Amino acid sequence: MRIQFIQDIIDLLRKKNKNKNIGCNNIINIDNKVNCLYTIEGNNNFIDISSKKTSEPQNLKINIRGSNNRIIIKNLRTANLFIDIGNYTDCNNVEIEILDNFVCAQAHILGYQSNTPVKIGANCLFSKDICIRNGELPHAIYDINTFENFDKSQGIFIGNHVWIGEHSYIMKKCQIQDDSIVGAMSVVTKAFNESNVLIAGNPAKICKRNIMWEEDASKVTSLNSR
Repeated sequence: MRIQFIQDIIDLLRKKNKNKNIGCNNIINIDNKVNCLYTIEGNNNFIDISSKKTSEPQNLKINIRGSNNRIIIKNLRTANLFIDIGNYTDCNNVEIEILDNFVCAQAHILGYQSNTPVKIGANCLFSKDICIRNGELPHAIYDINTFENFDKSQGIFIGNHVWIGEHSYIMKKCQIQDDSIVGAMSVVTKAFNESNVLIAGNPAKICKRNIMWEEDASKVTSLNSR
């Protein structure tokens, strides 16, 4: 029901709005199986989105304000995904990359700091209402004596086969390693260097180690029967 609702909204937006490409040398390659509404204001931006052969929904809304940004999504499986690079202030040289077989009920990726990446590995599963926020543009958090901005991000890195539970918030400077789970309603504020862990809480911490997960529970049943 929720996915159909989001699809109806995107269909309505497509009827009322047209894709906008304001700038020079922007390259846009989007598989025709992907429903994508985009707005680009800037130069030398690059969007490349490929899709798996599937009947599952693949809905994207992309807003870019700035130049020399890159969005690469390889073999998208199913998604309701919103990507913003910049807002009313330009953001430049941001790279957002999502690898094969990405499944996402609904997520919002905010690229709000220039010269930083957001990278998501293969076979990841995102539940609904996920926020990934890289940066605070146009705001700054700084030392009152030196005026040093000490809250800059080095990027967000999510490994392969990571499951993120609903209503989770992934903040700048975060790293989540392969085969891990982020529990529902978690706020992840730092880098985790261990794989196969359950991370949960606000702020999130490691709650359990040596875990593994499967998208299809029947696979685990077959393993237990051996």
